Amino acid sequence: MTNALSVDLFGVASIGSCGVLRPPLRVSRSIRLMLSLALVAAAGTAARPAPARADGPWPLGTLQVVSGQVNGCPREFQCENMQILNCPNVMLNQYGAIAESDPVGPARGVVVFIDGGGANEWWADVGTSGETFQWHLRDDDHFVIMELRFAVGWAVSEPGEQTGPAHVACRPATTIKWIHDNVYLPLGLHPWAGQCGFCVTGNSGGASAVAYGLPFYGLDTILDADIPTGGPDHAAITKACLEVPGYEYNDNHRHSIDNSYGYYNQPLNPGPCFNEDPTWAPTWDADSIDIGGNDYDHPNTRVEFIEGGLDDTGAPAHGADYRQRLLQDPANHVTWTFIPTMPHHISTDPNGQAAIEASLLKAIGPVTTIGAGLHLPGRLRRAGPGPPHVHRPGDRRAGRGRSAGDLRLDRGHHAALAGLRPDARHECQRPGRPGPGHLLRDARPGHGGHRPVDRFPGAVERDAPVGLGGRPHGNPELHRGRRPA
Repeated sequence: MTNALSVDLFGVASIGSCGVLRPPLRVSRSIRLMLSLALVAAAGTAARPAPARADGPWPLGTLQVVSGQVNGCPREFQCENMQILNCPNVMLNQYGAIAESDPVGPARGVVVFIDGGGANEWWADVGTSGETFQWHLRDDDHFVIMELRFAVGWAVSEPGEQTGPAHVACRPATTIKWIHDNVYLPLGLHPWAGQCGFCVTGNSGGASAVAYGLPFYGLDTILDADIPTGGPDHAAITKACLEVPGYEYNDNHRHSIDNSYGYYNQPLNPGPCFNEDPTWAPTWDADSIDIGGNDYDHPNTRVEFIEGGLDDTGAPAHGADYRQRLLQDPANHVTWTFIPTMPHHISTDPNGQAAIEASLLKAIGPVTTIGAGLHLPGRLRRAGPGPPHVHRPGDRRAGRGRSAGDLRLDRGHHAALAGLRPDARHECQRPGRPGPGHLLRDARPGHGGHRPVDRFPGAVERDAPVGLGGRPHGNPELHRGRRPA
């Protein structure tokens, strides 16, 4: 009865020797945690399924564009359906949709947004400030805005298929690579190191979707910046499933982790995370973003964490573990932005929006110029009015080099777009005296140039904190009449 007793202690009813259902014993969390750690040590590598650590960049799947109308396409976007096939070790093919909204005129880069959970919805809800924030990034910062949506969620597997979140993360990684090849590359941009360029951001489960691509799928070869917000939840999975204080998952998060291993019938067959089964620790570790990957050296990709002080989940702790892993390589460019007043969901928080925009306008080193490329439609149709730019021989907007004739966003132009002083001493400083309502970024020595350091009131590991508040993107009159009446 040793096994039955060990399960009882973790709060699960068991069958006694006479076939009688015995209720679970009630024990304190501290005792359960100590027992969990002891059983993890005893379990060794006997977890089920066998851990599958990444021993090199994992191969991606195949994305196919599927004809048909996309229901609920975001306003001022054009959408197409997609299907993701052939992800290794993943039985369930996934359907979803891609949304694209283009600026009028040459684009400075492409930004991909992925929502939380399994990204069953768009990042920005209709009629919210998240929607107008994306329009601002398009109209005033000149980014192509991309959003992803998955029909049943990127993080699920076939029932009974013990795939795990690292393998099913092939779906968002494949989609990001497709956007890079079919939307970003045709623009012909030549950004400086770490400058967007091609950048991704996701919140909560979306933070995991954008984070898995670096240590598991080798996307640091194409990403200029990776901006996880409110996460990534899939770092430190073992700590969360075993309820280490500060890392705990709520029931929805536990079900999501178990769904990725094929457990769906929670009332009759709860999964290992819901059961706090310590024998699964090696498997969870192998699937964790912070310790299961094959590559944590990303010298050409900025990783910018944005976490909130009002986040009532374990997301900041999970993000901190991944951040600490990245900081073990001094060549990495890692920024931790902590906003005391921000909740878990960032899309409608003005301070969170401002932090995302500031991250998108940065680079590795004190660089504020970018070679602007020819705007070419990708696989999707143009969203805004006006004809596309036609490339002619000698057209300076082609952006194929860095000759004196190329169209550039120099310091003054860049600052004007961002609402900054062209002569500001700091890389990103709002007009006027630093104080409440201003974001200050210092240039400090770092590898490959100067490393920006964010400062917010109450921020961890910051000195002389400076506040951030107010509207995230300045004067609403800057929007040029593209909103529906």
